[in-house]
Amino acid sequence: MTKFFDLVIVGAGVAGLSALMATERHLRVAVVNPGSPLETGSSWRAQGGVAVALGRDDSPQLHATDTMKASRQMADLRAVEVLTQEGPERVVELLTGGLVVDKAEDGKTLFGLEAAHSRARVIHRKDHTGTALIGHLWKMAGRHDGAEFFQQRVTSLLTSDGGIGGVLLSDGTVLHTPRVILASGGFAGLYEATTTGREVRGDGIVLAAAAGARIRDLEFVQFHPTAHDVDTDGPLPLLTEALRGAGAVLRLEDGRRFVDELLPRDEVARAIAAQRAEGFTVYLDVNPVEELARRFPGAAVQLGKSERGFQGFLPVRPAAHYTIGGIYTDLNGLTTLPGLYACGEVASVGVHGANRLASNSLLEGLVFGHRAASHACATLRVWKRPNSVTPLARLEDPNQLALFRRKFEEATGVVRTAMGLSRFLSWLDTQPQTTESVLGRCVAQAALDRVESVGAHYRADTATGKTLNAAG
Repeated sequence: MTKFFDLVIVGAGVAGLSALMATERHLRVAVVNPGSPLETGSSWRAQGGVAVALGRDDSPQLHATDTMKASRQMADLRAVEVLTQEGPERVVELLTGGLVVDKAEDGKTLFGLEAAHSRARVIHRKDHTGTALIGHLWKMAGRHDGAEFFQQRVTSLLTSDGGIGGVLLSDGTVLHTPRVILASGGFAGLYEATTTGREVRGDGIVLAAAAGARIRDLEFVQFHPTAHDVDTDGPLPLLTEALRGAGAVLRLEDGRRFVDELLPRDEVARAIAAQRAEGFTVYLDVNPVEELARRFPGAAVQLGKSERGFQGFLPVRPAAHYTIGGIYTDLNGLTTLPGLYACGEVASVGVHGANRLASNSLLEGLVFGHRAASHACATLRVWKRPNSVTPLARLEDPNQLALFRRKFEEATGVVRTAMGLSRFLSWLDTQPQTTESVLGRCVAQAALDRVESVGAHYRADTATGKTLNAAG
C-alpha cells in the first residue's frame, strides 16, 4: 500500500505531538508510532516535570546560565537561548489550553527545585507529569483534521536526489512525502538497566545515519542516579530527582551519607556506582520528605512494594535514562539531509552539551518540535520518487538481545575504559549487522574517541582529580 502526505512525523511523544500541533490544519500529516503514546516511548514516563522560567524570581537568562553550567559549557548558547526564551510561551499555551499542573492553595502554579537549578522552576503534576502532558497533547492531536495515525515502526527512510522522499513502515506500507520529522526518541532502552521502554532502541538515529545524515555526541549518555533497584525484565521504576529536591537523601545500609544529593546527575550516578562496585547497597531515604504520599504517589507505591532495606529506605542504582547525542540539526530541527528534520531526544540541537540539566528534555520537545514543524510547513518542496532501499533488521531473539544489552552496558555504562570499549567493538565484529549493532558501534566508537572525561561521559582510564565519593 502506498499513500501520499505533505509531512510524516515519526514518533508520538512530546516532541512529535508538539510538532503535530504546530502544523497547518489543511495539510495531510501522517504520525507513525509503534503503539499508543501512553504506553510506548519515554515521554509518558517522565516524573519530575518541565523546567521553565515562569516564576517571579526567575528569568530565561538565569535558566540559560544553569543550563550552560550543567552542560560543562559545551552546549550551544544559541540553542540554549532559544530553549529558555521560547519555553515560557510553549508552556503557557499548554496551561491556557487546559493542562493541569500542581498548584498552591492560593491557586498559583507550584515550582519544584531539582539538582543544578538555581531556582525552583519545574512545573509538575505530582510525579507523573509525563503522563499528564502526553494525555493532554494526545487529546489535542485528535482534533487535527488532516492527521492520520499509523501504529507501525519505520524501517527505512526513502531518499531521492539527495533528499527525503518517504518512509517504509514495518507492515510494508510506503508513505511518500517531501518532509519527514523524526521524533522517535533516544536509545537508553538498549541498556540492561534502564528507566525507558525496552522498545526505545535508537532506530531513528540509525535510520538517519543510513540515509546520510550527520550524527554527533553519542558518547554522552545520562544515567539517572536513583532508579529503584528491583528485579524486573522491564524498565526500572524511576524515583524522581524531585524527591531529593524535597529532602530525600542517599545512604548506605549503616545510615552513612556519602554524596551531596543535589550535585549534577552524572556526579551522583558515579558516586553511587562507586559504592556499588565496593559491594555496598545504596538506599534513597525518603523519610525527610513531607507529605510523601500526596506529593509523590508513585514513590509511595514503590515504597509499599519494597521488600528490602528499612522503612522509608528504597534500594537504588544508576540506570540509563536519557541519551544526549543524536542526529545533528540546526535551530529549526533541519538535519544535513534535505527534507529531514529531527527533534526531541533523537536530535542533537545542542541544548545539553555534555550533560542535560534536569527536566529540560520535555521543554526541548515542546520548543523544538514546534520549531521543526513550523519550518517544515513553511518550506514544503515538490516530492520526487525515491530510490528503493533494503531495511536493516532488528534483533528479535530475546537471548541475543539480552546478551547485547549486558555487553553494551558493560562497555558504555556509567564508567568507561578504552579496554572495555575496544573489547565490545571487537565482539560486534562477530555479530550480525542489525540496528542495535550499528547503534552500539557508533556509541562505543564515540566514547573511545573522546579521551577526556566530561559531563555524562567518564573514562576511568584517563580521568584525574575529583574522587567519585566526595560528599557535599
